[in-house]
Amino acid sequence: MMKKFILSTILGITGLVKSQIVNIPDTNFKAYLVSNQQINTNNDNEIQISEAVVFAGSIDIYNKGINNIAGLEFFVNLTKLQCASNNIYNLDISKNINLKELYCGNNQLTSLDVSKNIFLTSLWCGGNKLTNLDVSKNSELVNLYCEYNKITNLDLSKNNVLGGLSCGGNQFTILDLGQNSRFSWLSCNNNPFLTNLNLKNGNNTKLSSIYIVENPRLTCVQVDDVNYANAQPAYLWHKDATASYSSSCALSTTEFEKPQTKIYPNPVKDILNFSEDVSNIIILDISGKIVKQISTAEKAINLAELAKGTYIISATTKTGEAINKKFIKE
Repeated sequence: MMKKFILSTILGITGLVKSQIVNIPDTNFKAYLVSNQQINTNNDNEIQISEAVVFAGSIDIYNKGINNIAGLEFFVNLTKLQCASNNIYNLDISKNINLKELYCGNNQLTSLDVSKNIFLTSLWCGGNKLTNLDVSKNSELVNLYCEYNKITNLDLSKNNVLGGLSCGGNQFTILDLGQNSRFSWLSCNNNPFLTNLNLKNGNNTKLSSIYIVENPRLTCVQVDDVNYANAQPAYLWHKDATASYSSSCALSTTEFEKPQTKIYPNPVKDILNFSEDVSNIIILDISGKIVKQISTAEKAINLAELAKGTYIISATTKTGEAINKKFIKE
């Protein structure tokens, strides 16, 4: 009798799980899932949890007028998600751990966490409102498209198999691709704060094309071989005329120095002064890591917390002039 009771209980629980319905509040998202016979295998008007968890294919909801993608978390074996050109404000893909391709561009995203998606090979998140993008856990990433966001720092040092990058229209000052030896193409235009671009990875002969125009503060591009870089056709290696190739783009103490804009004292112990008010202050260590940011207008800043060493400071004057200087912290 007890065995029959246990068996009937197990069968009842199994049946309950199979019949549980995924809550999908967005009608357009639900309509797509229900109409997809590879997902809705029993051809009813709902998506069961059992149907979602076994699905290992692709969801393509490009430009479907979708606002809310809740319910996606049950698709734990999903390998590709195309949800670009909708009106999505929040995208939680922390449960979609088998995702390999994610296309979520042209939405309303202010944040995107891909730390759990360690198998990602392609990520397109351009045309959103991202201020930060951490891809340090995505070691298999091959192609990254993050153009036209508001990203202030892009660290690609952990992405050793990265082959291509589109990152135009952002707000970072440094882009270092020195550790990405498999890199083959770059599109990085219209970055108003970009001052340092490092392409010196020991394998520039693999770099088939670069498009790095409309970067008004970029005057030096670091490469493996200056002669090789200059010999590349302009339609393949396309840069601003104001930028030049160099094997070393370290700034000197007086480089970009303008008589009307000075910093002092240099070396500095605690307080660094400016000869006029500046704003959008960014301080980087010699490796290119941002160590301090100040958005307000200042004529002096306290650097007591910085360790001894050499730093680069970037700022904007009241007239909109960009300044870039090297200083030493005692």
